[in-house]
This record gives sequence, structure tokens and C-alpha cells, in this order.
Amino acid sequence: RRIEEGSATAQDFYTVETITSGPECKCACIAPPSAVNPCEGEFRLKRLREAEKEHVELSTILELLEGS
Repeated sequence: RRIEEGSATAQDFYTVETITSGPECKCACIAPPSAVNPCEGEFRLKRLREAEKEHVELSTILELLEGS
């Protein structure tokens, strides 16, 4: 949405790396899930804040951080 409105930030973009050699050329996106789905980052941040208040297990917090 920010890109369409003209108020984009550096965090709104991600890099695409293209492998162009060999018989099996592939394209791989190098970006966290939050770059592909902007709502994902906000959701994870909200969950982390809730986890702090609810004393959630460390393993759950690590899973949230690894996916961001």
C-alpha cells in the first residue's frame, strides 16, 4: 500500500537473485516472509508483544523471530 501511495521505505522492497548459468536456471527470492506478505511482520510483532505479557515459552518466541 505504501508503495502505491508513494510513501515507500527501504523495508518495503526485497531482492530477487537470478541464477542464469547451467541447464537448470532458477530464480530465488531472498526475503523474509514479512517482505512477501507485509501483514506477516505486523502479525509477528503483535505476537511477540503478547508473548512478553503472557510469559510464553522461549521456543515459541524463537519460532516467531526465525520467520521474520
